[in-house]
Amino acid sequence: SHPPLISKKSAIVPETEEKKTTTVIERYMVDKTMAEVDLHIEKLRSDYKTMRKDEIMLVQLAFFRQCIDAAIAKKLNRIVFIHGVGAGLLKKELTDILKSFPDLEYEDASIMKYGIGATEVRFVKP
Repeated sequence: SHPPLISKKSAIVPETEEKKTTTVIERYMVDKTMAEVDLHIEKLRSDYKTMRKDEIMLVQLAFFRQCIDAAIAKKLNRIVFIHGVGAGLLKKELTDILKSFPDLEYEDASIMKYGIGATEVRFVKP
């Protein structure tokens, strides 16, 4: 005599749109105002060893965009993206995307805290 599954499911289903847009950033939040996101592919995908370089970059950039949008929706003050150094291609792509947002500033994140290869984004409140 188990309780019907329907009651359990209906308790989970009602989810507001806002909840959906913010969930991606929640596990990266250090506190209520900031998040740290590691964009290294092995942190994002378990099958990364079978991926081509261009596929990896697309996954990283898509996740980066999701995180920026979620951080804006959640009204965070700042977000640090750890992207590594490599050939600098990912960092260049990130900064190209960041340039298109009017209400944010970005710079290299603290080398003391993150090492080389991290970008800090600050959301400027109008």
